[in-house]
Amino acid sequence: MSPFKSSEGRNLGKQIRSYISRNIGGTIIGGGKAYASGGAESTPGNGYKYHLFTYPNTDVFVVSGGDLTCEILMVAAGGGGGGGYYTGGGGAGGVLHAASTTVATGSYSIIIGQGGTGGTSNGDTDGTNGGNTVFNNITAVGGGFGSTGPGADNPGNPGGSGGGRGGYDPLAGDAVNQPAPSDFVAYGNPGGDSGPGVGNGGGGAGVKGNNPGANDAGHQKGGNGYPFPGFAGSLIPTFASLVPLMGPNGTYYGGGGGGGQPGAPVAIRAGGYGGGASGTAGGDATDAVSHLGGGGGGCGNTNGAGSSGGPGCVIIRYQVD
Repeated sequence: MSPFKSSEGRNLGKQIRSYISRNIGGTIIGGGKAYASGGAESTPGNGYKYHLFTYPNTDVFVVSGGDLTCEILMVAAGGGGGGGYYTGGGGAGGVLHAASTTVATGSYSIIIGQGGTGGTSNGDTDGTNGGNTVFNNITAVGGGFGSTGPGADNPGNPGGSGGGRGGYDPLAGDAVNQPAPSDFVAYGNPGGDSGPGVGNGGGGAGVKGNNPGANDAGHQKGGNGYPFPGFAGSLIPTFASLVPLMGPNGTYYGGGGGGGQPGAPVAIRAGGYGGGASGTAGGDATDAVSHLGGGGGGCGNTNGAGSSGGPGCVIIRYQVD
């Protein structure tokens, strides 16, 4: 049975409590103000309390004292970048967002996805997809790994967002379906596939890899993540140092990894807003940022390995007095 209650059920509960209060008086047993515990808790002074869960997580989210209306952001881990020559960036982890959902009293397990590994330097071994992030059996799907080359010449892999196409393979990874309750909206996009002979960027939560107009002259840029102002990094102590990597106003999650290309300017190989790793012109790519679900970067030549995607997170917030 899902802990998320329909609007009809919530309204009925309010009517019952109101009737008892008017006609019987007193306090309903167990009907005090709802509250929660778990994760890294913070109250930044904007009227909300936040609960942050990051990798590796062994904690649970516990609701007590009644139903609690929450806003929930779930971010899966990014896929690894391709290894070898002209390789694709990893796709960002899929993102699920509930602007308002009611969580019933109880204890809820949370699993945070680990970032996928990058492909090997000779291109013979693929990277891996990012791990799923799960909240009470609701799953945000990990990002797909980027295309390798020239050894295996494998395509970008599907995932929450898909891995980018490599220079030796014509296919990018697609974004897979992320089933969730109706209160949630899913975000994810395919990897870039627009450039032969170059490493394409991985898909982001906001747009596909190589989004037109996003400095994509060489097709390498990772797709940008999606902005969630209520979860701005400036509001969450653990994320304060990540704000410059979270895009405009520090609000983006799930950026795709940049593809690799020898000689390409850094801006063209950049990871997408929301923690996507940059691709390289040569040598090993640098791992994606932790917690934001960004894809790993691809590399530009056979002497470089793709980088790991970034782990995901779950953030829950609700109004407080």
